[in-house]
Amino acid sequence: MIVLHYYEGRTLTQVADIVGSSLGAVKSQLSRALARLRVDPDIETMSLERVKR
Repeated sequence: MIVLHYYEGRTLTQVADIVGSSLGAVKSQLSRALARLRVDPDIETMSLERVKR
């Protein structure tokens, strides 16, 4: 869902249609996924490693 919405630029309604879920479910799952990405220490490490290259 993150890829569909943020990288491909699909609307939330389009994402819901593609994955076969309700709009509310897509919003909820995207919110949870983004929250996990924000607090995952491995994400920070990966970002720093790319900058150092």
